[in-house]
Amino acid sequence: MSSPDCPTRVMYMDYTGAGGRAARSLELLIRNLPAGSVEAFLLTPAGPKVGAFREAGVEVITIPAMMNLRSVVGVPLQGMRWLTVIHALGCLRHGKRVRDAIRQVRPDLVHLNEQGMYQAAWLCWQMGIPVVAHARSIADRGNRLLEKIRTRFAKCVNTAIAIDESVRLSLVDFHECHVIYDPVSLDL
Repeated sequence: MSSPDCPTRVMYMDYTGAGGRAARSLELLIRNLPAGSVEAFLLTPAGPKVGAFREAGVEVITIPAMMNLRSVVGVPLQGMRWLTVIHALGCLRHGKRVRDAIRQVRPDLVHLNEQGMYQAAWLCWQMGIPVVAHARSIADRGNRLLEKIRTRFAKCVNTAIAIDESVRLSLVDFHECHVIYDPVSLDL
């Protein structure tokens, strides 16, 4: 792990290049880590957030897309929402690029910026790399297929981080889960 001469190499992965609260939260986290403790890398599709991460000293690697499949309480996979499954399956074709980026960076740890990044977790597990999954929404427990996938996902994740207690309570499959509230910037 990290020492003054050898910072921890952390590969952060985000499934979207769009900005937003999750990206801003991750950027604030990285900006406020103790100086020299982490060598940060971000694997993400291109988008507006890339510049902010580069300004924060993060080496950004872009890929066309990254698989993420979320099923959130109140927004079940029904009707047209099944298109999100088709989209997630289409993103699986970029798995080789994800694997190649992991091999290039050789991280000590991977941080997934959402709980539905099943393919990335599985690739890291295969490569023996510890994974932290960040959960930002309450998992829908009503879909049997997704329950099976989530159970397997939890086995690939060393630690889960929930943004609040409600999210943590929905993460019953994870053997280790901590609540860490999203940071806020006091700069107005």
